[in-house]
Amino acid sequence: MRRRCLIGFAAVQAPFAGTVWAADAPLRLAVGEETADHRFDFPQLLLQALLHASGLPARLERVPARGTSGMVRRVVDAEADCAVLPSTGGFDPALRPLKMPMRRGLLGARLLLARRERLRELASLRSLAALKRRFVLGYGADWQDAPLMRTLGFKLRVYQGYGELFQALGRGEVDYLHRGVNEVWAEMDHPTLVPHGIAVVPGLALSYPLDDYFHFGPSWHERLPQLQAGARILWESGVYRRLFMSTFGPALQRADFEGRRVLQVVGYGVAPGTPIRDFDAMRLQPTQAELEAG
Repeated sequence: MRRRCLIGFAAVQAPFAGTVWAADAPLRLAVGEETADHRFDFPQLLLQALLHASGLPARLERVPARGTSGMVRRVVDAEADCAVLPSTGGFDPALRPLKMPMRRGLLGARLLLARRERLRELASLRSLAALKRRFVLGYGADWQDAPLMRTLGFKLRVYQGYGELFQALGRGEVDYLHRGVNEVWAEMDHPTLVPHGIAVVPGLALSYPLDDYFHFGPSWHERLPQLQAGARILWESGVYRRLFMSTFGPALQRADFEGRRVLQVVGYGVAPGTPIRDFDAMRLQPTQAELEAG
């Protein structure tokens, strides 16, 4: 399925056929530095598709960085051209977002992870207030929305490393993590990332308007209108949906939101100019044909 998505690009590049572009000029994408972190695989694939649809077929180079702040610094220091950063905003003004939620808001569709002995207790919750009051959430120290989550009443304990979050849960230092549907199954299926005895809390999920944008450094600012037009081409041609379903369709089906009590995180809010209608991942239920094609 992935190959089929990529071979259709020639048909969607026509509006930019006259663009002059140095094909050997790389676009350096800042990504996480840990080898177990596969959260950047889809953004890299999508960015390559976006470049082709925009008539900017640059080759991609991955630039490892530590955490959100490290990725921002890489772009600010001109060591990278683009970073995958949350739609919450508030980053250095040298970075400008392409306001295309790359997973249609799937990052804000959250499943909870907990130690097996706490699963029943968490699954029985009927309100977000009870979750906030009784349980401690493990969180990344430099995640952009950590102050907001505290303001909303979540009890946070923060950690520097991505892998350290799962280890902290395994040690019982925190009661739960919540992970985006785009992340959680790859993490749970990884042979070493998640300690033994941790599972997805059944029958429960959280939801709030969150995803990632591509944030570009100064050398790419003038190309943002062209990239925005390319994003529209990907959507209108159906290429984006095929790419999304081949990557996340099985995860959506496995998450089974229809069988879960979804707690809405009221007050999370969005940054000005957020295309909130595009945060519709929980309505993009895959068909059986799409799953089989993937």
